[in-house]
Amino acid sequence: MRFLKRLALILSLVMVTSIFAACSKNSNKEAESSKKTAQNENKKDKDHENTQEQASDDVDSLEELSDNLYDYEILLDNKLYTLPTHISEFTENGWKSEDLNMIEFVPQLHKSVTLSKGNKTISVTMVNLNTDMQPYSKCLVTGVYLYPLNDEEYPELFISKGITIGSTYNEVIEAYGTPSIKTDYSDLISYKSDDYSEYNISFKDGKIDMISVNNAVANTDILDLVKNYKAPTSLADDLLSFQVKLDGTLYKLPIPIQELQKNGWKAKLDPDTIIPARSHAYEVELTKNNQTLRVPVMNYSIYGAPLKYCFVNGIIYSDPDCIVSFELPKGITTESTLDQVLAAYGEPSSKEFSQEYASLVYKDKSDNTHLIQIEFEKGKLSYVAYIYTPEVLK
Repeated sequence: MRFLKRLALILSLVMVTSIFAACSKNSNKEAESSKKTAQNENKKDKDHENTQEQASDDVDSLEELSDNLYDYEILLDNKLYTLPTHISEFTENGWKSEDLNMIEFVPQLHKSVTLSKGNKTISVTMVNLNTDMQPYSKCLVTGVYLYPLNDEEYPELFISKGITIGSTYNEVIEAYGTPSIKTDYSDLISYKSDDYSEYNISFKDGKIDMISVNNAVANTDILDLVKNYKAPTSLADDLLSFQVKLDGTLYKLPIPIQELQKNGWKAKLDPDTIIPARSHAYEVELTKNNQTLRVPVMNYSIYGAPLKYCFVNGIIYSDPDCIVSFELPKGITTESTLDQVLAAYGEPSSKEFSQEYASLVYKDKSDNTHLIQIEFEKGKLSYVAYIYTPEVLK
């Protein structure tokens, strides 16, 4: 029962999220449209046959298009884009949608939006990586999808090495090599560099009739947020300073994983594991000298980032599972008594007492960014959750 209460409190503060949903493969194209007309097939053939003539008009842009497929660069309607990118990059180049001015995106949500430019249309995948509702102007485009229907006018879309609608299967294989995914029962092939970064290309009669590009990128460079972290020089008295002395070293929550690694702590989870943008990896175990500590971790970047560049949002101590030296503001340690905690921090916002058990919770009900819970069993401090999860780091 106590475990469930603890879990409910923590989960009310720290929610497990996964922002990057697997993109649809769109392999069932028959459900999307009727069979393409012969007129459309002839149009695509002519478009591809004239690629060299088109290239002469756009030679500078085509030359700038990366030969590395996994740079996720595209040339759309004579303009270069690198995915992911802000939607403003598209709107500034004339792409519009009547829905955009009315749309507010739910946090962590992917949404397919149709953009138009004159008579041309294209589908893009947009995502709100913030924790609040956001207008489209603050969202990112992570994917582009082109599947022309019938004889409609469509924009020129080139991917690496000039592959486009109408390119042949052999040209694709020559350009990119063996696909990451290819089956005998489907006309769809995929090239993947990560779980959320891939190209899907489908064929009809040996020629491309659909291109989908998606790149929910992970930033593997050290984040400025990590570089800018400064540890305190002394332990404050204010419980809401979120300062803690852990195994003799002073920290301020949230703490960069890298900072803990410098002081000998190691994550059981691979430090290169990618944590989705603006999301938690609850919980991660840290070990040092046979000590084990459970900590909630958050990636504050707007992109996916390795665990080693994420932040610890709290310290969870549970005796006897966790034998580790720590000190909270006003000198509270594992040796402190119930009376000492009450004297240091005052009356809690909520409490529970029984003959051999006491639980104190210090939490501002109007502020969902923090939780301090301290428990005693048979007069001995047995559990501490000291958690701080600001929406953004300053």
